Amino acid sequence: MKKQGFSSCSNLQWGVLIVGLMSVLLASCSSSAPVTNSSNVMAITHSTPEQKKNSTPAAGTSNSEPLKARLTELFALCKSDDLDTAAAYFVYRGPDKSREWKDILHAEDPTEKGAVVSLCRRIKGYLDRSEGYEFGAVKVEKESEGEWHGLEVSFRQGDKVKKALFGFLLINGQFAIGDID
Repeated sequence: MKKQGFSSCSNLQWGVLIVGLMSVLLASCSSSAPVTNSSNVMAITHSTPEQKKNSTPAAGTSNSEPLKARLTELFALCKSDDLDTAAAYFVYRGPDKSREWKDILHAEDPTEKGAVVSLCRRIKGYLDRSEGYEFGAVKVEKESEGEWHGLEVSFRQGDKVKKALFGFLLINGQFAIGDID
């Protein structure tokens, strides 16, 4: 994909960019506005209170909107190399057993920042090599580390699709990624 500077963006590209940024902002402010990405265009859908009341997740699944919003935020942080902020989106898996699977990474620690660099580089690779992505269903499984919420993401490039499973744990009231398969 050819990289373009801001000055070479068309009015349509600016419009798509603005709509995408507004979608991310709205999604982070309102859990009723899930964000999805299709063909690099963000879309917002709304549910009525009656629709929400009547839509209960099936066993082994969960509400995907908080995970989608969290992952969309992380994608933006990794793309902009905001590693200090991105650290809070990853689960600590280091040698301190009192923190393992129960805490997030801390960017001020050089070893943990190195993990953030590596994880964001991997995520940027998915994003840079794709023309867009789509969120799949969420599956929930209990493991020794806690309750995992797995969100499948399909990254498209032409007629090829690369799927990645982002595994989240709830850490201090926020979903954080503990595994990427």
